[in-house]
Amino acid sequence: MARYSARVAWHVRRRASVGDPAAVTRSIKDRRVLISIAFDDPQLVRWQTDLVRLHVRDCVHLIIDNSSDDQAARRIEAEARARDLFYLRLAANPWKDLESGRAHGLAMSWTWRHIIKPGAPRAFGFVDHDLFPTEDTDPFAPLQTVPVCGRLVGGAGRRWSLWAGFCFFRFDAVARSRLDFRLDWYAGLDTGGCNWQRLYRHIDRGKIPAVTVRREAALPGRPIEDCYFEWVGSWLHEKRFNQPFEFRPQKREVLACRLATLSAGTNPVHCQPDVA
Repeated sequence: MARYSARVAWHVRRRASVGDPAAVTRSIKDRRVLISIAFDDPQLVRWQTDLVRLHVRDCVHLIIDNSSDDQAARRIEAEARARDLFYLRLAANPWKDLESGRAHGLAMSWTWRHIIKPGAPRAFGFVDHDLFPTEDTDPFAPLQTVPVCGRLVGGAGRRWSLWAGFCFFRFDAVARSRLDFRLDWYAGLDTGGCNWQRLYRHIDRGKIPAVTVRREAALPGRPIEDCYFEWVGSWLHEKRFNQPFEFRPQKREVLACRLATLSAGTNPVHCQPDVA
């Protein structure tokens, strides 16, 4: 844990390798900011940015690119620029593949330190890059009555946190909390779990509105346990982690069709799988 903490502390101080953080901080004061942590998949970013523009009103959509592949990062940047969105690429980090949760937590902590805290938005939230709004929605709405909201996940004992892929915060309620989005193994909590000590333990979990989560079979003829999508409220989650690699191409084809069907008003061309 000490080595992990030291590495995070060093990497979180590094500058973005692409983009202008100062321009972002100047643009988000007193606004609502939706932050997508992107990773090596421009197609997902293309679909998500179009759907957020269609279904999530009154927010700045910021792309924080944690990609390890330079070509993918250039394509993600192009998708963001084409939609006139803020884009920042982080410096390379040492965690890959099965350690992706560590890299994700680093990206969130970096964003808090360099963008959110100095920018002082009205509210901010993080979403996974493979999570898609499928109807008009306002994920920030519960923050009118509670300091944080999103998908609750439990840990050891009474500990809990918000899932890193769908978590939202009212800035004035957390500005002094020194947020830390690392994993906390000892508390049984995944990415963002270190915020239990710094924030969540001071909040009444029972007052946070519940978000309905359910699974849906992704492939015809395959059991749901083999391959599934996940619904987080009205957001559709591709859910790649801990699912068989062999089903990914078919699952992506099905996702493309689902998004084209669910996203009335979005150009269906954007929901076709890449050929290359």
